[in-house]
Parts: sequence; structure tokens; C-alpha cells
Amino acid sequence: IIGLAMSAGVPLNHISTTSVSGSYLKSSPGTVAVFTENDLDIGQNWDENVYTKTKYLAECAVFDSAKRGLVYKIFRVGRLVGRDSDGVFMKNPETNAFWLLVRGLLTVGAIPESIAEMPVDLTPVDICAEAILTLSESPSSVFHIMSPYPLALREVFPSLPVLPDSSFDSRVRASDPDKTASLVNYLNSFRRLRSCVKVSAEETVRLLGRTGFSWPKPQVSRLLASFTG
Repeated sequence: IIGLAMSAGVPLNHISTTSVSGSYLKSSPGTVAVFTENDLDIGQNWDENVYTKTKYLAECAVFDSAKRGLVYKIFRVGRLVGRDSDGVFMKNPETNAFWLLVRGLLTVGAIPESIAEMPVDLTPVDICAEAILTLSESPSSVFHIMSPYPLALREVFPSLPVLPDSSFDSRVRASDPDKTASLVNYLNSFRRLRSCVKVSAEETVRLLGRTGFSWPKPQVSRLLASFTG
């Protein structure tokens, strides 16, 4: 794709993910770090997840090609959920990591105390697309397309009780393992090492604001209609 863009003499708009930020710094796992639009390699654990690794290496290829004349923009997308207009989500949600996490929580019927306050950005897919189009003519090159209104996980699912992890784990063991496997994997990873890298979208929000664009406050019941139905 890079070769095609360069041979045609056209800009490349590359869709990436904010997950290239990783979750911790390899040299100092407990240190809190901020990952901005100007960052790529801050010593984070980008290579522990296959999906994140592909996105990180793709960005490296884009940046390397820029030295040879490629004109580019990189849009790092946050946690995509249903459309703000009607809640419709992707046709194959079972391939989406957050959808699987939500399914696990709903199957267990509770939230473990350890992740109850975890901030969750809910980025409507239609608003995300609109933001990308709005910034397509921006003089900047890298953007973080994510809702600036994160919610604690317990706020996303206020009807689910928050349980001590030991009680939650007991419920998990009594639940359908096919529906909770992704949740268990996530919790094991989280408990091993909590995320210390915080993704900042301040510059992108500022640039969008200059165009008159503003992010809507998340209407959870609509955005997650396809997750909880």
C-alpha cells in the first residue's frame, strides 16, 4: 500500500490503533507514562500482543517511508463501539476484543473490584469516521481518535454489582467457559501488571475543536446496544 501511494504520488491515510501505546514500560513497569500523538517508541511492551505488534510495525513502515517522500497521516483509533446514531456495530462482533470482554462480564453478572474503576473510552464508530474525515486536511500527521469522555467500567455497567475478586472468580468458575475465556485472559494479564501507560488525545481534541467539531457525551445504552442485546 505504501508503494502504491508513493508511485501514484498521493497521500496515505493509515488507520492504526491507540493500542500501540502498550500498557507498561519494559524498563520500568510500575512507572506511569503518557503516550501522546508525538510518540511511538517510549519503551512500551508493543510486541506482547500480535494485533498490537502488527499495528506498531505498520506505523514504523510508514514513518520510514516518510524519509523517502511518503506523505502520510496516521489515525490511531480508540475503543470502537456502536454508531452514535443508532448503536449498530460490526457484523462479526465475536472477533472484537471489547465485545468479548463485555460478553464475559454479562455472563458472570458482575464486575471484579480490581477493574471497576478502569477508565473505558467508548468511541462511536460513526463519530470516529467523521473525526477522521474532518482531520484529513489538517497539517498535522498523527492523531488519537478516541472519545475524550472516558467512563469507569462500573459506570458503563451500573446494573452489575462490583464484587471482591475472590467472589467474582468463584462466579467465573461456575459460568460458561466459552463465554468467559477472553475475560479470564484479560484479568490474568491485568492482575499480573496493571496498565501504567495513559493515552493522551489532547492535541487531537484541540485540532478538532478548531474546526467546530465536538465529541458527543457517550450514551452508553445506545452505543452498547449491540453488545448487550
